[in-house]
Amino acid sequence: MTANPYNISRLVGALWVLGAVLLAMAVCGCSEPQSSAIAVEPAIIQGQELVVWQACQDELHSRGFVLDRAERRSGEIATMGRVSSQWFEFWGRDTATSADIAESSLRTIRRQVNILVEPLGEDEYQVGCVVTVERFAPLEPEVGGTMYAGDVLARSANRTDDNPNAETGLDTRQWETLGQDAALAEEILKSIESRVYSVQ
Repeated sequence: MTANPYNISRLVGALWVLGAVLLAMAVCGCSEPQSSAIAVEPAIIQGQELVVWQACQDELHSRGFVLDRAERRSGEIATMGRVSSQWFEFWGRDTATSADIAESSLRTIRRQVNILVEPLGEDEYQVGCVVTVERFAPLEPEVGGTMYAGDVLARSANRTDDNPNAETGLDTRQWETLGQDAALAEEILKSIESRVYSVQ
């Protein structure tokens, strides 16, 4: 009896996906995401104000974050929450470590970025970055109701979840703050610095 090539292909695909999930579990286990509460040292950047300001926004856009507000007078830039990319979304740049990628593949994790640009002198600025990490925690189902399938339905690298009711029906009160992502914050600051110096 000859094996059906289609069934073999499906089996191989399923085993490959299972292997990837098991690898992700081995990397991060059952622990919390590898986030840090340690503040990241601000970057001191030499450049024109407009160039620095634009570089910050361009860097966030390039990582898929959608700006919530950008107040040039106060130097504050904040993004909306973004559901972090999973292992197969190789184009995503919203995580900095393999452990974080593995964690966001097993749970619904989102990140939100805050940048503060402060003048120090003529054409010199201090740029700080804080990345807040949150995890979706489904509410207990009501009697006779159905539990939210948030960890399945909220998977989209291009979705921002600051107002998730519009797309998923998820309540923002269900997001649990885990801490800060120091690795991603450092990566963002380095990239901003590179952007500024590349146009000078």
